[in-house]
Amino acid sequence: DANQTAGKTLLKVWPNPVRNHMTIEYETTGGMTIVQIMDSSGRIVASPVRTWQPKGRYQESWDASSLSAGTYFCRFLNGGQTQTKMVVKVE
Repeated sequence: DANQTAGKTLLKVWPNPVRNHMTIEYETTGGMTIVQIMDSSGRIVASPVRTWQPKGRYQESWDASSLSAGTYFCRFLNGGQTQTKMVVKVE
């Protein structure tokens, strides 16, 4: 239920700023889980997670070395819930 997670941090990304690798931690209520990396214009440049997962907390290590320096957004989608975090990529 979305009301049970209102105000709860479901997505964490570190380090921030990131150079080459970042860790994405998220908590899913179960079901289809998607984590997307978007550039500053909203274009999806990567989808590190796109799978069906049971309820729980997960961590993914993601290689960001192919991204140019700039501002990106990490978006988490699961069961009608969405959270987005800004991520700065440095050289």
